[in-house]
Amino acid sequence: KKLTCTEGAFAKNCQKIIDEKFVSHDISIEIASIFSMYSQIMKNPAAHKLLLATSSTASHLSRFCGEMNGGTSIIAQVSCGDTAAVYYPVHSPLLNDNNIEMANPTGFILAGIMMLRHMGWYDAVDILFDSLIKTMKELNIVYDLRYCSDVSDRDSSVTIGQTLLDNMEKFSKKS
Repeated sequence: KKLTCTEGAFAKNCQKIIDEKFVSHDISIEIASIFSMYSQIMKNPAAHKLLLATSSTASHLSRFCGEMNGGTSIIAQVSCGDTAAVYYPVHSPLLNDNNIEMANPTGFILAGIMMLRHMGWYDAVDILFDSLIKTMKELNIVYDLRYCSDVSDRDSSVTIGQTLLDNMEKFSKKS
């Protein structure tokens, strides 16, 4: 397994932890600059299953990856410490538009899914994730993607929220 780190001192600390606590695992560390990572992710995103970075570098890389996929409001992120974790969307759901009807809840929902998974609430994760995917297939949910498709309009936040709740109800009855 390869672990890519973006800063030298950070990578050295990661290597020390791997050497002390994960001796039996086959983990190698690759050190790469943020500019190198942009290029590597663009060329072959599947090659990087796990990327460890400091907070500021992670923010830049997650925004870059979000833009590659159509928009940053569909990406969630986590900052973990020894005793606590904070889950949040990478970018404001409103972008530069203060119209609340254009708010994109996807990043918040995905952050919630990550938090529920961390807490071990796997049934809730399955219902929420499956409902989100179904909602995204049914509606034009992602305001950011209007630049990437021929769809010029999107469903309102109220419509997205109600459809998500309806889908959650359907999926919860199945389980």
